Amino acid sequence: FENRVHSGFRSQKYFSYGRMHEAGLYQRVGGIKPGSTVRFSIYIQAWMCHDIDKCGMNGIRSDAPDDMHLRVGIDPYGGDNPFSPNVVWAPEKEAFDQWVEFAVETQALADTVTVFTHSRPDWPWARVSNDVYLDDASLVVVQAGPVATKPVGQAALWKH
Repeated sequence: FENRVHSGFRSQKYFSYGRMHEAGLYQRVGGIKPGSTVRFSIYIQAWMCHDIDKCGMNGIRSDAPDDMHLRVGIDPYGGDNPFSPNVVWAPEKEAFDQWVEFAVETQALADTVTVFTHSRPDWPWARVSNDVYLDDASLVVVQAGPVATKPVGQAALWKH
């Protein structure tokens, strides 16, 4: 639906129906100069509905939102485990029924970094729909890493 797209014609969606989830998306990005400061940003929106009749036509509003635990992170070593202690996470924010930009910055410690999104609905009673929408993701180098130089050593004399 139009209200669930930030720009363009479509957005990414994942959800759980009548149950909680702990989920997200990730992408590894190579060609990064180690030591560079990188910034990952993405627009996220959540929708939580218990009674579809109270959520409006095409689910325009959440009727009983509770915690969704939305956040984004970067693994500066390029790992693919979102539970790794290496992942640098931004603080959690809510984004019910509106697009909110999430962003995190860190220094790349390898030539590949991995960006993550994360959601975990948390409620004391079941919501039928627990949807997460994502759009307009970007990873940019904010500041290039140091220029690699070869150390200058002493000249060696060799003979044949």
